[in-house]
Amino acid sequence: MSHAELVFDTNPMSRGRIVRWLLEELGPPTRRCYLITQQL
Repeated sequence: MSHAELVFDTNPMSRGRIVRWLLEELGPPTRRCYLITQQL
């Protein structure tokens, strides 16, 4: 059985780092896409 890769969209300064940590601990194949936002 093959597993699909998770794509995790995050901003480096967001609370998404908690989810990133959890995914690293669980170990599924994951690809991170960093979204850079600018404050005006």
